This record gives sequence, structure tokens and C-alpha cells, in this order.
Amino acid sequence: GLIFKSHQAEEKLKVRLVQPNISQEMKWSKDHFEENFNKLIYLSLDNIDEYNKPDLIIWPEVAVPLFLNEKAKIVNILSDILPPETSLVLGSLRKNEREIFNSLYLISKKGIEENYDKMKLVPFGEFMPLRNFVGLKKITHGTTDFSPGNERKILKIKKNNQFISFEPSICYEGIFTNRKIKDSNVDFLLNITNDAWFGNTTGPHQHIMASRFRSIERGVPLIRVANTGISAIFDNNGRKVKFLPLNQKGFIDSEISLSKTNTFFSNFGYLTIIFLLSFVSI
Repeated sequence: GLIFKSHQAEEKLKVRLVQPNISQEMKWSKDHFEENFNKLIYLSLDNIDEYNKPDLIIWPEVAVPLFLNEKAKIVNILSDILPPETSLVLGSLRKNEREIFNSLYLISKKGIEENYDKMKLVPFGEFMPLRNFVGLKKITHGTTDFSPGNERKILKIKKNNQFISFEPSICYEGIFTNRKIKDSNVDFLLNITNDAWFGNTTGPHQHIMASRFRSIERGVPLIRVANTGISAIFDNNGRKVKFLPLNQKGFIDSEISLSKTNTFFSNFGYLTIIFLLSFVSI
């Protein structure tokens, strides 16, 4: 059976971060869907064979701008192109009878394994506050508001008959402080984002620096994959291991160490601040 274990410092996970650098206009264009999709696949498979393959490939937020849970053909294509024992995480959309979600999907050779729905939505970008009172449209694609997901999740991939767990976040969820999910002990944090609509501003630089603090607080590695950049890997102390700069197409191959640091903050969250204030005031 499958074994759950605490990973030692030498345990490694081979990852590929895919940064397609697709403009916001082209990203949502139906005319460019096939071109964009093929670019993502090419970057994912470049220089990969049965002897040299990642355990995990990661695409950015809404890399596939469709309701993926209703597109069996696309899911089958993705499952087919994956090397054996390689998983794919990607951003896409999800729909049920009444709502639509900005989602992250975990895909294997078996198809969709799991999904996570974004919980913290961007005001005016993904939903309109006071929609019934304010006659404005949201600034991102589409006229329908997204619905927020209802739970933080731990997702798992399998390597060598063991589970490796990670906590996903989407877009600016990565800048918010979160103590660890109760009774969980994840191996790494994963944030996928778009950031293309910020263009050549300081926004993407500020966002990645804010995301970096999550690895410091939680004492686990952080992987961040952005559509136009900046994509990066931080170790369990928040040190930058590898990165792809803004507005560059490419991919990062790396082996991340799954070592953890058990931090005070990961266990006690905002109580840490109260503790520090009381300590200073003594």
C-alpha cells in the first residue's frame, strides 16, 4: 500500500515550471487557443524522455481558459501527453449547475485527480462588489461573477509509492498569511498566477516578494508559476533557488528539497504577533 512518511532533507521532487508569456488579450482569444495550448505542451515536453522527466509539471493560472471539467477531450489530450508517473497542475475554469470557479486541477495519466477552487477573489476583477447597486462591469474577461471556493485543500501526488503533499493557492491568495491547515504537514506550497494584466509595472515584483514570506512563515518550499512571470522556487527558508524573469517565455527544471522547518508561526498563526508584542513590552 501507499506509505505516508515525513520526508528527510535529502528527499527531492523533480519539477518543471512552465512560463508561456502569453499576453492578456491572446490568452482569452478563441482564435489563439490552439496556438497557446500547443505552446504550453511544447514547453512542458521539451527535452523530456523516459530517463529525464519531472515528477510534476506546473502551468499558470487559467492556462486553459475553458471549463475543463466539461472538456473530456482536452483532459484526455493532457493525460496522454504526460510521461508515466508525471503529474500536471494547471489553472483552468470549473462550472457546476449554478456557479463558475477559478480553479486549479491536478491531472495524471488517469485524468483529473482533484481540483481546488480559488477562495479569495479579486474585487472588480473576478466579481463586482455591490453589483446590484453599481452599474459597472468587472475588468476581466466575461460578465458573470466567479464564486469563491469553500475550503482550503491539501493535494497529493505519488512518487515511488509514497504521497507528497502540497497546499495550493491561486493568484493573490499567495500574498495572504495562512497558518497551516489543522493536522496537516505539507511538503511544499504552490501558487499559480497570471499577473499579465499588470504589464511592466512593479506589481509582479511586489507579488512575488509577498508570496516569498509564505515559505518563511510556514518553513516549507514555495513554487510560484506565473503566466508572464515572475516564476520562481524558494526553499524552506525563503531563499530563491531558481527563477524566470518577467516577460520571458521558458521553463525552469529543478529538484526541490522537501525538508521542512517547523516554525512557531505555522503552528500558532497570528498569536505569534501577540506573543512578540507581549515579549517586547516586558
